[in-house]
Amino acid sequence: MSGEVTDLYRQRLGRYQAAIAMETPDRIPLSFSVGCGAKVTGHNYQRQHFMYEPELFLEVLLELANMYPQLDTMHPGVQWAPFWDAVNSRMYRVPGRDISPDSIHQFEEKEYMKEDEYRLFIDDPIGYRMNYYLPRVLGELDEKGPIRSHVAFLKAGLAHMMFASMSSDIRQQLVKKAGMPVAFKGSYLAPFDYLSDFYRGLNGIMKDMFRQPENVIEACEALFFASTFSLFLQTPSAAATQGNLRVIFH
Repeated sequence: MSGEVTDLYRQRLGRYQAAIAMETPDRIPLSFSVGCGAKVTGHNYQRQHFMYEPELFLEVLLELANMYPQLDTMHPGVQWAPFWDAVNSRMYRVPGRDISPDSIHQFEEKEYMKEDEYRLFIDDPIGYRMNYYLPRVLGELDEKGPIRSHVAFLKAGLAHMMFASMSSDIRQQLVKKAGMPVAFKGSYLAPFDYLSDFYRGLNGIMKDMFRQPENVIEACEALFFASTFSLFLQTPSAAATQGNLRVIFH
């Protein structure tokens, strides 16, 4: 990384961190999020390409970073379809597989948890996820036999490791080649959002808020404690290897 790129990176990162710390930066920092649904003129790439070939997505990100030097941070919303293919995810419709090659990938919201299953979930969130939720969401776990489902999980695990490596490389290339900090490296969904998006769906959760509000609250608490325990198990190693770790709830 050249001295000029290094200085640009430090200037942008300092401006962004000053705003987070509620200090006064030299100007308002600009942050831009780019997902695999982006459509960039001057290329023949379809959105399907970005979902299966992350190196093409990186090419576009670097081009955008150079086109708009006034940006201070970028968040590359990388999505890798082979991860979903490995387990036959029913939750996403993928361009070139389920929909037209140049369509934006789509989230298919359903009531994957039934309205009378709250107590099962509250008493054992992990057990419920393994025994009820995942077989409904992942086609490879739906009565295809234990050997096939175990192989699918293995493939998904390997794909996740590859995806993590690709995502890390994209972030590093943005820093080294464009002096562009990445806005954040992870996210934490609020329990109610998670329950609504992935378990009950908007229609289901809106009815539950009036018909069984106590169960909704208990389910959110169960999600919070399960997720927070996992988060803080990872925090010491992450903080040791990446410096200061900031967790922002909003």
